[in-house]
Amino acid sequence: MENGDPEALIAVLPKIDSSRVIFVKNFEILPEKVRNDLLKRKSLVISGDLQGIVTKDDILKFSTRIFFSPFPGVDLPVLEKYQGFMLSFEKKGIVKVNNL
Repeated sequence: MENGDPEALIAVLPKIDSSRVIFVKNFEILPEKVRNDLLKRKSLVISGDLQGIVTKDDILKFSTRIFFSPFPGVDLPVLEKYQGFMLSFEKKGIVKVNNL
């Protein structure tokens, strides 16, 4: 979908199957209602400046999280460029994202 068109997302979100993964860039610029609706989904990938937008509880409810920058309340190791820190219920560790 086009950037900067939250109304289109609002219209299509109820029609997207719950098993489908949704990737949202610039999560922080979406209206609060849209963010809250998205956070109810199980398969969600969000990126952006999340501090002050989502709470630790919002993030930690997902079974797998990958952090690329510090987030309040989550202890991360020092990360190099193109590294993230994955946390899940069964595993945790540094992951490397290939530079394409």
